Amino acid sequence: VSDYTNFPEIMDGRVKTINPMVGGGILGLRDQHANDAENNDIKWIDLVVCNLYPFSETISREDCTDALA
Repeated sequence: VSDYTNFPEIMDGRVKTINPMVGGGILGLRDQHANDAENNDIKWIDLVVCNLYPFSETISREDCTDALA
């Protein structure tokens, strides 16, 4: 992501995709926002794939902390 946005990963990876180039490519409406995307070199993102962790299992652990959850 940092290669695409030209912005480094920060805060232990928590802030790397909160960027107009990524958010705009995902959230923009092509018909309504085509000019904004073109003027800002934002490429459309058609598919988002997420790897989710087992939240319920994680928070049920006795050693679970807020940071871990």
